[in-house]
Amino acid sequence: TKKTLHMIEASAKWRAEKNYDSIVCEKCLCDPNRHFSEFVGWDLEHRPVMISAMGHAPDRSDPQESIVHSVQQFNNLVRHMPEGVTKWINITDFNSYSYWSDTNPKIANAVTGVMADHFPERLAKMILVDPPSAFWVFWKVFSPFIDQRTKDKVVFVYTESKPSIDDEFAKLFPPHL
Repeated sequence: TKKTLHMIEASAKWRAEKNYDSIVCEKCLCDPNRHFSEFVGWDLEHRPVMISAMGHAPDRSDPQESIVHSVQQFNNLVRHMPEGVTKWINITDFNSYSYWSDTNPKIANAVTGVMADHFPERLAKMILVDPPSAFWVFWKVFSPFIDQRTKDKVVFVYTESKPSIDDEFAKLFPPHL
């Protein structure tokens, strides 16, 4: 369709302008702990898995820096896809989440926008580990406005209550992951 063609053209232009296909997060080269999202292995369906733990990264304030780092990680996930695999799993660990330093809608909008516009339909599952109660309320308010296919990709799990992280992870991941 015209819309799909327009999206492909816009994404190709975006990738060429910033050389996003081979981008390297310079901040991570200087300090590998600057951000915390990385490839950790494959799930039971051989999809690459990335874990993100916002509270473990010292700098979570710059949307452009987050885009560069995320694009580097997304490209890395695509490179780790075996033949025939087109999607990845993202685990976001909220155990070290801080309302004060991790609540930046500009970063969330920037990263999800890049994923939607330039890595469409690559996300198989978004697993949220111990999200804060405010996040759950936000999800309940806004999820009716999100298409069902996207909502089905989001899974809430908890270390101390149900749905249990152990139960959900056993369905998706090999024991060593």
